[in-house]
Amino acid sequence: MSSSGVLTRHRESGFVFRNQKAVCVGTLLLVFTVGALVGGTFMSTSGHAWLHRSNPFWTEAGKRISVEKWSAHLNLTPAQAEEVSSILEDFAKYYRTVTAEAKARILKILNEEQRVKFQKMVNDARH
Repeated sequence: MSSSGVLTRHRESGFVFRNQKAVCVGTLLLVFTVGALVGGTFMSTSGHAWLHRSNPFWTEAGKRISVEKWSAHLNLTPAQAEEVSSILEDFAKYYRTVTAEAKARILKILNEEQRVKFQKMVNDARH
């Protein structure tokens, strides 16, 4: 083999890399690329839903969990906990109103076939 190659064969020790810097950079690029591919595949299949698996705080169960957690971590008084609960309830009403209005506006501009597809997309996003 020529001595200018990256890989040289030695009788006693097997293969020896001549350009250690190139090997290091190549290994890092390979690890990064494989990590990006695996991460992208995971996130595009079920990973995103898995990350958001807890109840959002605008649902009743999510609000209860949030108030309990915040009460414990912040040492809220009962009056403060009640106020936080009220604030979250106001936000939940606002969120439901905005979501319903946006959905109604979108449905208004879609044809029947698009409405069916849109409704399926909305239902799939909830699960």
